[in-house]
Order: sequence, then structure tokens, then C-alpha cells
Amino acid sequence: LQAPPPGGKSPLLIPVDGGFRLHNFLKRNPSAEEVRRARKAEADRKAAGRARQVRSESGRMSGRTTTGTPAGTPDGTTVQRPPVPSHPIPSHTLATLELPPGVAPRRQRAPKAPKVEPPEPSGYPAVIDAYFAAYERAKGAKPVFTTRTGKAAKTLLALMSEAEPVAAIGRAFGDSWFVSTSGELWAIAAEPNKWRGTAASTRPPPRSGTHQIQPYSPPTAPPQDIPEDDGDFGAGDDWRAAT
Repeated sequence: LQAPPPGGKSPLLIPVDGGFRLHNFLKRNPSAEEVRRARKAEADRKAAGRARQVRSESGRMSGRTTTGTPAGTPDGTTVQRPPVPSHPIPSHTLATLELPPGVAPRRQRAPKAPKVEPPEPSGYPAVIDAYFAAYERAKGAKPVFTTRTGKAAKTLLALMSEAEPVAAIGRAFGDSWFVSTSGELWAIAAEPNKWRGTAASTRPPPRSGTHQIQPYSPPTAPPQDIPEDDGDFGAGDDWRAAT
């Protein structure tokens, strides 16, 4: 790098006191002194900006104090200004606001009345107890009580007399098909006439629109009379049988 290149050009590194100097470096780059001056000017500019921001925030929060000779104070007295609020503060309320003529006040919405649940029917606990006992006796486990179960009990009490729902539950759980397929109280309330006053059958007939599945049996062809072969090949005989 210190050897001069061919063509009479200067080498890349030129020996100087204390080290080397790059050829033509200062023609394309700033010197160290210029870099230090630029960095100091940038630091002073940022410090002044931060100082202005601090003064502005303190004046906005606790009132701005101005010294010198502002307008209206030729003697240079100090002027104390009130703090600026962060949001506008109304000087009136809705109760004291005067509406212009012809404008009706806005009607206030009436508060909602509390929701009152209707009382449970008198036979409701007996129906629930009978259902839990029949379910646990038939399936060996306690049923899961849901909102649908409570609505089914109220439906049975609305459609039957007070003692009939308990008897209908007993008839339903005496049916093996009902216990194996459903066993839910809402299934009894969906068909109350099915379990009212009559003994339950072993299996109720299928509903309309359903089809019974029959076991598959392959079709059998009807027997056919095959004529005896006389040994003569005629016009009515199949030529492929002769080959």
C-alpha cells in the first residue's frame, strides 16, 4: 500500500509523523475538527429543545411566569397567568341550562322495572322428586337437571292435574324402550297423552313418516321349463350350444 502504483500516481498510504495518512482523504471526507464541531452543535441544539419543552410543560401545569417588559407592563413587572385546563370546563349544568323558546326538554327514560319470576306451581317439587327417583332406579345414576327439565315439569303440571304427572313419569320409566332411548323428562312432556291414564306398551308403534328396516334377502328367480334336446340342430336352436 505504501509503494507507488504504476502510472506515476501517489501511493494509498503516505507516512507521516505518528502514523500514515490516506491519499486525498480530506477531499472527500470532513476532518476530525469539523466532525467535533458538528457533534457539539447538534448536542447544543437538542439541549436547548429539551429546555424549552420543560419550561413549556411547567408553565402549562403551574401557571406561566413571564419576566421582562411584556405588552401592557412597561416597568417590567412579573405577570402571573392562570393555568390552562387540559379540557374545557362547562360553566353550567343540564339542570340550570335554559333552552331556547320552542325547544322541549328531552324526556328522561324511565327506569326498568325489576324482573319478577313467576312462582313455581304447587306440585312442582313432587314432580321433580318423582323424576329423579324413577331415573335413578331405572339407570342407576342421577339425572342432570337443566332449564329444559324444569320447563318440562311445568308443562306437565299445566296440561295435567296435580297428581297425573307423577303417574305419567312412573308409566314412562316402566317402559323399557323409553328408558333405553331417552329417559328425559322433556320427552314425557312432548307427548303427554301417550303416558296419561293408560299402561305403557313394551314398545310404541313407529311414528308416521318412518320406515321399518327389514333384513335383506337375495331375490330368487322363478323356475323355467327347459325343453329336452332332440339332437337335431334346427332354426330355433342356439348355434352357440352346438359349438
